[in-house]
Amino acid sequence: CRDDCFDDKKCDPTLFFTDCHKQCRDKCCDGKDADDGGSTDSSKPGDTDSDDEEEVEEGNCEVEGKKAVECGADPKPGRFDKCCRGLICSVDRVCVDDPDYVPETDVTDAITGSSGDDDTPLCNTVEENDCKLECYEENCEENEKECRSQCRKGCCERTEGSRPSADEGTPTRSPTRRPTGTAAPTTQELSCNGINQGQRARIILMRLSLISDVEDLTDPDTPEGKAYNWIISKDELRLCPLEENLEQRYSLAVLYYATNGDDWTDCSKDDDDCGGSKAFPGAEPWLNKESECAWAGIACNARSEVRNLELPDNNLRGTIPSEIHVFESLDIIGLEDNKLEGTIPEKFNESLIRLRLNNNRLTGDIPSTLPPRLIALYLNSNELEGTLDGVIGSLPNMRQLQLNDNQLEGDIPDSLAEMKNLRIARFEENKIRGSMPDKVCRQKEDADDAESDGTSDYLMWLSVDCDRVECDCCSPSCDENGGGGPGPAPSPTPRPGPTPPSGSPPSGSPGDGICPGISDDDRIQEIFDELSEISDQDELNDLDTPQGKSIVWLVTEDEKQLCPGDDTLAQRYILSVLYYSTNGDDWTDCSQDASNCDRNGDPWLSSNSECEWGGVQCNMRGFVETIELDVNNLDGAIPTEMKDLEFLDILNFENNNLSGEIPEEFNDTLIRLRLNKNQLTGTIPGTLSSRLVALYLADNDLEGTIDDLLEGTKSLNRLELENNRLSGDIPTSLSELPSLKIARFNDNDFEGSMPDEVCNNPDQNIAILAVDCDKV
Repeated sequence: CRDDCFDDKKCDPTLFFTDCHKQCRDKCCDGKDADDGGSTDSSKPGDTDSDDEEEVEEGNCEVEGKKAVECGADPKPGRFDKCCRGLICSVDRVCVDDPDYVPETDVTDAITGSSGDDDTPLCNTVEENDCKLECYEENCEENEKECRSQCRKGCCERTEGSRPSADEGTPTRSPTRRPTGTAAPTTQELSCNGINQGQRARIILMRLSLISDVEDLTDPDTPEGKAYNWIISKDELRLCPLEENLEQRYSLAVLYYATNGDDWTDCSKDDDDCGGSKAFPGAEPWLNKESECAWAGIACNARSEVRNLELPDNNLRGTIPSEIHVFESLDIIGLEDNKLEGTIPEKFNESLIRLRLNNNRLTGDIPSTLPPRLIALYLNSNELEGTLDGVIGSLPNMRQLQLNDNQLEGDIPDSLAEMKNLRIARFEENKIRGSMPDKVCRQKEDADDAESDGTSDYLMWLSVDCDRVECDCCSPSCDENGGGGPGPAPSPTPRPGPTPPSGSPPSGSPGDGICPGISDDDRIQEIFDELSEISDQDELNDLDTPQGKSIVWLVTEDEKQLCPGDDTLAQRYILSVLYYSTNGDDWTDCSQDASNCDRNGDPWLSSNSECEWGGVQCNMRGFVETIELDVNNLDGAIPTEMKDLEFLDILNFENNNLSGEIPEEFNDTLIRLRLNKNQLTGTIPGTLSSRLVALYLADNDLEGTIDDLLEGTKSLNRLELENNRLSGDIPTSLSELPSLKIARFNDNDFEGSMPDEVCNNPDQNIAILAVDCDKV
């Protein structure tokens, strides 16, 4: 009733003591109309009014200040609606009507059920809290109320500015040990805008109750209870209730406790060698005082929101908590090769594109509510059951679907044909029966016919249990294997291409190779063919060129071991070409052998996603949208392959040693291009992105006219061309840039006069327009 009322009246979910909330509580506890203009009965339970007594009895509510039976009992312990007549069930399970109520005991006591008689506001500084905990440990036996009370008084003195005396605050049981108390915190010293620790705990509890059940939060034995207690009393970051990353940090702590984090192979909270591990080089242990973005396996975006969560083969034991859906910007979850049990959560964030939970012990059905943006789903080698009907049809963007080695049943649904981008689909080693839908096979045949070589990327690997499922279009072919399961793929026709580089993996059958369905030699060949659409084949074959170095690195040295057709193959190759083209080993920051990287990322050519390399940012689908490598000693030419970064918005190479000409073409999504303060020569191409908003080419050695440039960039807001050798007239087309605010042409060889169409244009509002006044 209360929650429905909150929703109907649109009560502020970040607060709890507004008039809106009070009206709803009164309505649902007293039967009053929550829309009666705000009139409420201010009497408290326990008054002599007979109606009140009857309601208290019927609701089984307790009066203010007493433990409420309903507040901490089944079915919903800790729910705020268990105290009638608008009373609030506080964090220490007391029914009160005071929004500023302070628990009588510290938060740990409240959660564990211990009690004390001290109403002193709790410690708000790290020093005072350490003092209190040390005093407890040294002097107090478990549940020794008086001793704990004196420790609190000694370390958190009530009188502002005073220190505990030699006598006061010393537990009588051990006169030789006194708390090393400090001055009580003043209002300025109190954390979180002056609220005390009890108020902080209560507000944080309310905020976290929006994502976790209060029953779990107040149970010290649950992952949620442990995470809440850590946030409140152990986390050295001391987050305040309104911190933006509160839910994110809490949810990661829940994951830690839900998967027995203390037993992880690497980077548990007490692992001092975490950063030196091969799995997570340079990372911080979990639950330490650093930002959660620095914890092992975590990568964040520029807004410090978790983007990747990857903890493969790290002895995670337990269940995946429902709080996993909290990470709104999460692109990749990689928890494969662990010992996870239970069911797959019903809800993930909508931006998720890759989910790797293979090689665990997961049970139950595959949820039909997986995010529709998923392009890769690895659930193989678990104990999942049920049918595929609701799953297949809900994932239209899927490219890699690995469901093999489970207990799945039923037929393969016709909706598989709706996955137009599907490249790999594995259903073998299940209980699936029937036949592959004709619609799927016809679609595969049509796709193959459309390709010049007779084979398309669509369902390049489609495998079933051939003795249970009839399939005329599977690859490996059921016909060639006699119906006993997926067999080897037909040997591909040899094609011209590079000789496998020295040190490349040995060739073998599809089952033995890096990529399913092809040998390692064929993997190299197919990657070569795919990259030939981006770079010249002669350059790819020349191991002294940036392109040749890149393909060797990609197929033999890169630990990601990408397969042909992988969505990120092209962009990872292009970034490696950029690295070798600009002498990446000599970069100031983030070269491949750098011990650290000061650009919020990993060294380039590392084994992690290229989206995590320093200066690179990707969109939620994992495609590069920003590259910022300014002031980084880039020395060389800008490779033409940059045009194939289809989602690139911002390119910043400012203040480096780049030479040569500006590439003729960039992708049409580029909106900001900063190449100023380099040694670029030649003319400015007229084929730059038509969507450019800002173009910085100042302080180079560029020449020629700018007529073609202005004709092709009508969205320019800022044009910085000063200090080059540009010549000719200022074209009248400058007046056709309605958004232009700043244009600098000074320190060049322009001549003539500024066109009247520019000076007298009422549709333009140029704030800065600079030329060489002795020439123009």
